Amino acid sequence: MTDGMTDGMTDWRIREIAEADARAISTWRYPEPYSMYDSSADDVDILLDPDNAYFAVVDESGELVGHGCFGAEARVPGGSYATDAVDWGTGMRPDLTGRGHGLAFFRLVIDEAHTRWPGKPLRTTVAAHNERSMHLVRKCGFQEVEVFRDTSGREFVVLMRD
Repeated sequence: MTDGMTDGMTDWRIREIAEADARAISTWRYPEPYSMYDSSADDVDILLDPDNAYFAVVDESGELVGHGCFGAEARVPGGSYATDAVDWGTGMRPDLTGRGHGLAFFRLVIDEAHTRWPGKPLRTTVAAHNERSMHLVRKCGFQEVEVFRDTSGREFVVLMRD
C-alpha cells in the first residue's frame, strides 16, 4: 500500500478497510446536491466484501478521512466500460469536502492504482453535476471519453488517463 502523501494540509495513507470503517462510512451524510453519495447500513457488507476492492484512507493519526475502491464496484450502471482500464472511485468524509483536500486525495488513489497496476490506463466515473470532482480529475490529467445517464436518469461522465 501507499505510504502517504503530503501536500501541506494532509498526510494521508491507504490501508485495508475494517468493519469499524465500513460502519462509520454507512453513517456519512452529504449536503445537496451530493446526497446521492450517502451510504446506509445496507452498504456495510458491500464495503467489506473483498471482491469489491474497497480501502480506507486515514490521516496521520489513523482517523478515517475517506474511502475508495478499484474495479467493477467503481463503475456506474449504464456506462460503457469495454476498454481495458483500472476503474477507481472515492468518497471523502463529508466534513472534509470542499476544504482543499481533494487533489491530494485523488493523487493518493491514482498513485496507488499505478503501483498496483503499472502501465494500465486509469478510468473514473463522476456525476456530471459534481463540478468539484470534475475539476480535480481533469487537473490530474483525465479526459472525458463518454457522457451517459444511469437508470434513474442522472448524468455521468467517464474520464480516462494513461
